[in-house]
Amino acid sequence: QEAYRNFLAAYVKVKQSGALYDKAVSTMKSRYDIAKTKLTHAHNTYAFAETLNALTIFKAGVDLTTGRVVEALEMTKEIVDVGEQFAIKSTPKVIGAGLTINTDPSAIVGALAGSWAAGGKIGAMSGIYGAKGVAAGVDFWYTTLETIFKGIEDSYAFYDAQVDSWELLKSAAGDTYSAANDLQSAYADLVAAEQAYRAKIAEGDALREELAMVRRHWANSATSIRYADMYNRIQRNNALTKYSTAFDTAQRYVYQLAKVYDYETGLLSSDPAAGDWYMRNIVAARALGESGMTTEQNSTLWDAVTRMRANWDVLKGRLGVNSPERSTTWFSLRYSLFRIRQGAEGDEAWRAALRGCWRDDILSDSEFRRYCQPPESDSSPVASEPGLVIVFPTTINLAENFFGKPLLGGEAAYSSSDYAVKIHGAGIRFKGYGGLTVATPSGLAASPNVYFVPVGCDYMRAPFGTSRKTLAFKVIDEVMPIPYDNDLISGMLADEDWFSPVFGGDDSATIRRHSTMRVTDGNDATSMRLVGRSVWNDRWLLVIPASSLSSDRVNALKTFIYGLDTDRDGQVDVPGVSDIEIGFKTYSRQGN
Repeated sequence: QEAYRNFLAAYVKVKQSGALYDKAVSTMKSRYDIAKTKLTHAHNTYAFAETLNALTIFKAGVDLTTGRVVEALEMTKEIVDVGEQFAIKSTPKVIGAGLTINTDPSAIVGALAGSWAAGGKIGAMSGIYGAKGVAAGVDFWYTTLETIFKGIEDSYAFYDAQVDSWELLKSAAGDTYSAANDLQSAYADLVAAEQAYRAKIAEGDALREELAMVRRHWANSATSIRYADMYNRIQRNNALTKYSTAFDTAQRYVYQLAKVYDYETGLLSSDPAAGDWYMRNIVAARALGESGMTTEQNSTLWDAVTRMRANWDVLKGRLGVNSPERSTTWFSLRYSLFRIRQGAEGDEAWRAALRGCWRDDILSDSEFRRYCQPPESDSSPVASEPGLVIVFPTTINLAENFFGKPLLGGEAAYSSSDYAVKIHGAGIRFKGYGGLTVATPSGLAASPNVYFVPVGCDYMRAPFGTSRKTLAFKVIDEVMPIPYDNDLISGMLADEDWFSPVFGGDDSATIRRHSTMRVTDGNDATSMRLVGRSVWNDRWLLVIPASSLSSDRVNALKTFIYGLDTDRDGQVDVPGVSDIEIGFKTYSRQGN
């Protein structure tokens, strides 16, 4: 970071020096332009002055020459005039007439005197014009010298302009040179800072590479140590892992055993506080326990099982478990559930009741899918299955029939003094079905099957006390997991590498779905599928699939409800089923 800061500072300094250098160069250029303009002006002025001086000298020379010529001409004119006067005066005048010529003597004297005077005048004029020529020459040379001296002054001014321009350029060049030196120095500092920064970067890269190598070494070492520790832990805790898995399974079974114990005796549900404490102790148990050793509380699984077993040995006789009252009872759905009279006056209402139970596809019913094993076919997929679905509750109460209706003549009911009435066998009868099983395409099958499943809550009463409160149990018929998944791993429990989550699955959370039972025509309830369940349930599901009646499923249901037209004359010759009866072979426990 410090090297980078130094590099940035050097870079900023270079930028500043570059700006100053650019400014100096710009200044020098502007000063050069000024000096160039000034020199050009001075040079033009000097050249103009030179020309003017030359013209002045030339004019002075011309004036001098012209003056001398003019003076010479004037002197000549004067001389001519003098000569003319002299000639006039020196010419004798003729006096007389005829052939006599007389000469004026004064002309001779005038000529002599005029010649002397003319000569003197010419000499004087020559002297005057000579003096004027001398004076004009002096003026000419004075003007010439003055012009020369002015040219020298102009040359000095031009030199001064040159000197000033040079000094201006020299100052600008000096500033530019200084800025260039500063820029070069700053650039040198920048190069040095960059080299230092790159050296630090290289040093950092080398350090990072070294750190990466050290980390890889550490990682390899840690991985080796980890795997060695894992191997040691696996070797050390293999037995504990097996024990923990087996203990969890045993604990779950003990918990389910306690639920079954409560379902059979009603003791835990009768006292919720005691039952909850008992179940919590089973869940909190962390040891199997040993045979013959008990604690004050069921803190081990063995304690819980031992206590339940000891109580059960006593309760079997006390509650009448080992001496139940057995009976077989049949109940009419037509009369006892739907309250429809037997005989012809109630047939129409009965057919309407059955028609109300018609379902175009029983496979779409959620309870059927959850609790029933659907029919299958290898020849064609089963897309839908029509049928009759009859749902009803059952109860055991004072002065009520089996379906919770007021108890009427001819109806059967179970005693409400017993704390539990359990199922040993169940059966279904179709009254009047035998006449429909004729050997014709429109006849029905001789051995129909139905689904008969309790899907609600089982009920019983508390076995002790005077209140005899009602106890409800939601019973789920779960799949019991097998100890061995297949014959290939039959010895997995003895295998030292056995681990429950790896070998085999646990089906204990899978609902065991019901298949069909055969419809009987006798008085015995032979189906043992519902053994142990209470006959008191708030929701029973009776499903009559049409495929068990005939391959022509829709017409089979119509025949089942309305009857059979054997001769196809449009009139029903054999009436449909007149009643559906359910029967239970039960064992009752009195409690107390």
